[in-house]
Amino acid sequence: MITGNTIKEIADHAIYILSNMKPSIIEHNKIEMILSAAIKLGGRTCLDFATQCMLPTDPLAEQTRAGAYKTRIQFNTFKLIPRTSVLLSGTFNTIANNTIVPYNPADDTSIGNFYNPLKHPTNVYPDFFFSTSGGQTQKDSQGHNYWTNHFAYNTVAYNTKGSEELSVFISQRMGHRDRSIGMNVIKGPGQKVYFHTRKDSRYAPLISVSAGTTLYTGGKPDCIDCIGNPVADGYRSNLEPLWAKAITMEDSNGNDVPHLLVKLDNTEGDVFLIGESGIHERINAENQALDIKAVADLDGDGIDEIYFQENSTDLSGARLFLTGSEVEHRQLNDIASTRWTFHNANQDNLVASQIASLKGAEPDQLITNWAGSSELLGSAFDALGNPVSGNAIYHGANNISVNKLQAADLSGVGEIYSANQELYVALDDKKVIGIYWDAQTSSWKNQTVYSGTQTLSLMEPGRLRSTDPKQRMYQRFSSNTIYESRPASSGSLPAFGAGSYFYNGSATSDMLIAADLNNDGKQEMLSHFSQVPNKIYYGQELNGVLNSTQGTIYEGFTSPKLITPYHSADKVERVISLFNQSWAIYLSEGLRSNGHNYVNYIYSKALANTH
Repeated sequence: MITGNTIKEIADHAIYILSNMKPSIIEHNKIEMILSAAIKLGGRTCLDFATQCMLPTDPLAEQTRAGAYKTRIQFNTFKLIPRTSVLLSGTFNTIANNTIVPYNPADDTSIGNFYNPLKHPTNVYPDFFFSTSGGQTQKDSQGHNYWTNHFAYNTVAYNTKGSEELSVFISQRMGHRDRSIGMNVIKGPGQKVYFHTRKDSRYAPLISVSAGTTLYTGGKPDCIDCIGNPVADGYRSNLEPLWAKAITMEDSNGNDVPHLLVKLDNTEGDVFLIGESGIHERINAENQALDIKAVADLDGDGIDEIYFQENSTDLSGARLFLTGSEVEHRQLNDIASTRWTFHNANQDNLVASQIASLKGAEPDQLITNWAGSSELLGSAFDALGNPVSGNAIYHGANNISVNKLQAADLSGVGEIYSANQELYVALDDKKVIGIYWDAQTSSWKNQTVYSGTQTLSLMEPGRLRSTDPKQRMYQRFSSNTIYESRPASSGSLPAFGAGSYFYNGSATSDMLIAADLNNDGKQEMLSHFSQVPNKIYYGQELNGVLNSTQGTIYEGFTSPKLITPYHSADKVERVISLFNQSWAIYLSEGLRSNGHNYVNYIYSKALANTH
């Protein structure tokens, strides 16, 4: 504990600790006239330069903890510090409510204004410098610095520098062992965060900024020692999220541990697994392009697998975790060691895929359709217990293509024939059929639910009605009208293109997503209209009446590119949203009467936004 001190006129550092620190308190100190970093705290995750130290380390593992840990640096005042006030590496630290006094020549009584940071260009540093270097440089025979450490799970909040900008630099340097700069939260007005992150790092560079803080790639422009300034080779210049998908894992106690797969950076195409366990690691190998088509637990072990294509038409499966214990301890597998071929496509292109629960208590199936026919293939298991493409559940005409697939529980056929969901298939001949499993005859049955003059554009099942335990399908055909299907008669599937109007206006919806954002047992339907690009509406039932544009959950500067359901560990339905021209990943936090209620994702839950 270092509190209530005045520390001044030191040529090196005022507080200098390089070790595996215990939780510490550095508060209410006045630190003045320090020529180097005023507070320098660091350490190394590996104690020697042996080969095993080249391996990645878990920033949450106790055995790799180093540097500052759960240390509070708060309510300190820094004055006449020509370089940086805090130089730090470590995890779970709080740097908050500190005051940096801007340089004033009247305060500098030294000969020639010795403490003026602009007197020599090499003295220009960010106010706070956070790094994976660990505070020292010691190189192995390959020239890699092995004195390295994570800077992760830290909070930097409401630090001030008078009327001037307070600069923060987060450095993940090349030539060092790979360590994380992820899961950090920086908030408060007047703080400008610069950072660089390596393209070859396995860790997701997730940094949450809010409450007036802004974020930029590269080093502080006038800082000579800020490597990656401007953005240099080997560092990422674009962190725009391109795609996201929730993925569920059970730990060894059978508890769900929600995760999110996120594809970042259109120049690299890396896919990261971000979990409420704290994991934030890349799943693809370097320069490996993964096109993930589905995420599902087809083998019924409580742990979702991924199904993807990679520079070919074949569809592969892979397990990121093999056991609940691996989930719990963040022991991510290399997908090269767990992958298998789900379907050998023989040069046919995958047209559509859908996860569906079609057979009573059996695991979910991955339904696929491949170019050249409207045949739909279910999934089965090979001799090793891996899910693979199985027999056809529907034989269509060779000259008719599948347009869309959707699984839903719209009808009572499940109760009659021991089915869970039905599969709805939009065909290019302007027909929509419903397929279900008949356990009594051990066969697949189908019914035509629409045959008309329009092509189906959108369909999304939702449970909006408080009086109906079944889902209803919300469909938009070529026109702007969005229909809500009516409950079907016993043993039948509901008709499409008929029923109640959910929306009958002049705008064209291009997104429909159902989620129970109010956590009241019934869902809202989120919609986005192409003529109103910067808003996301929600519709709901009130007093038995549906209103498709009851309110907005987003009104902003850009348009959404993706909205996808997400279930947190608290079992509340939410949605993750990605936006065009934005580095942000947003999480909804329930409906509020004041409309706009998207919030930045909190790092302690699953991830942080990057802009």
